[in-house]
Amino acid sequence: MAVILVIEDESTCQFYLKNRLSKMGHEDVVFVETGDEAVEILKCKTFDVILSDLMVPGSISGIEMIEKFRELAPDTGIAIISGYPEEDVIVRCQQIGVRDFLTKPFELGFVPDIVNKIIAKKNNDK
Repeated sequence: MAVILVIEDESTCQFYLKNRLSKMGHEDVVFVETGDEAVEILKCKTFDVILSDLMVPGSISGIEMIEKFRELAPDTGIAIISGYPEEDVIVRCQQIGVRDFLTKPFELGFVPDIVNKIIAKKNNDK
């Protein structure tokens, strides 16, 4: 199964994502709450999928965090989870290669679709 990094600071969202990803069989799921933690862990661990909120605590903005992800792990699939999907932010994310977005609140049924899509694309690109 996939190795997944989740950047989310809301405990309720963490709980539901952990539950859903576990039911999908993904046991190697790492949860962090800040952009700083995410960047640090990405420096020493490889992930297949990154699910990230854009409004997380830390010293870097959500966009800066995604740009750093692209620098550190250009082939890792990223899906954005956001309660505030502003047009300019979505456009910037698309410019740096993010194609998948979940708007909070989201249906948990969408999580497997997005994760499976990212994994399939990664496998096809090999």
